[in-house]
Amino acid sequence: MRTAARPTQESGFTLVLTLVVLVLLVVSVAGLARRSVEAAMEARHARDSLQSRWALVSLRHTLRDALPRRLEEEFAQAVSDWEGEGGDPPFDGRRRTIDAVLSLGGTDIALHLADEQAKVEVNALLREEGSDGARRRIERLIEDAWDRPRVRLTPHPLDFQRQTGLPPLSGYAQVFEAFERPALGEFERSALHYLAVSSNGQLRLQLAADEALRARLEGVLRRETLELLGERRSEYPAASVDELVRSVPMSSEERIEVRRRLTDRSSAYALWLETHRGERRDLYLTVWRFDERPGDRQRTLRW
Repeated sequence: MRTAARPTQESGFTLVLTLVVLVLLVVSVAGLARRSVEAAMEARHARDSLQSRWALVSLRHTLRDALPRRLEEEFAQAVSDWEGEGGDPPFDGRRRTIDAVLSLGGTDIALHLADEQAKVEVNALLREEGSDGARRRIERLIEDAWDRPRVRLTPHPLDFQRQTGLPPLSGYAQVFEAFERPALGEFERSALHYLAVSSNGQLRLQLAADEALRARLEGVLRRETLELLGERRSEYPAASVDELVRSVPMSSEERIEVRRRLTDRSSAYALWLETHRGERRDLYLTVWRFDERPGDRQRTLRW
C-alpha cells in the first residue's frame, strides 16, 4: 500500500507545478499583450501628434502672410463701404479679427486671428504708468468683458528679461491672477479682446476700439481734447495719425506724444489654433512680429 501511494503523490505534484507554470504563462502573456496595446496606443498618439504638428506648421506657414493681408483688405473694404454707403466704421470691432474652422490631415482646427495693435499693449502701460497705474487702467478697460479676470501683474525678473529678450509681461498668465483661456468663439467678449502682450506698444488708430483709444491717451490729452479727437475719428475713419492730430487743437508736446502712441499700420498679429483629434484637444498661440530686424519674430505657446 505504501509503495502504490508514491506515484500518485508525484503525479499530483506534477499537476500542481504544471498549473502554476500555466498561470505564470497566462499572466506573462496578458502582461505582454497589455504592454503591446499600450505601445500601440502610444505609437498611434505619437503618429497623431506628429501629423497634427506638421499640419500646424504647414498651416502657420500658409497663414503667416495671408491672414494679415486679408485683415487689411477687409479694413479697406470697410472704409470704402463707409465712404460710399455710410456703413459701420472700421473700428466697430468686427474688422480686427478673423475666425474660421477647417480640417487638415484628419485634425479639426478652429482658428482666431487678431490684430494685436488694435489692442492696448500691457507692457506699454506698465512702462508709462507703473504697476499700480497699469493695473487700474487694465481693470477699467476690461470691465465689460464677460470673464473679468482679476488683474495681478507679475513681471519677469530683470535678469530673465536680459537673458531671453522677452518683455516684462510676455503672457496673459502674468497679467491675470487665474488666467483661463476662453473658447475660441468667446474671444470677442473676453478680456483678451482688449489687451495685447506682444505688440510694439503703438495703437492702430483706424482699428482700435474707443475704449482702447481712451486707455492710451487719457494720460496725455485733456478730456475735452480726447472727446474731440474721437469725434474727428468717427467723421473720418480712414484719416492718418498726422491728419487727425492736425485737425484737433493741442500743444506741440501733446502732438509728439500722441504720434508716439498711435500708428497707421499693424505689425503684430496673434493666431490662436485649437486642434481636435479624437479625444485630444490642444491650444496654441502664435504671435508674429513684422517690425523687427534682422528677420521677423515668431513665438508659439501651447496649452
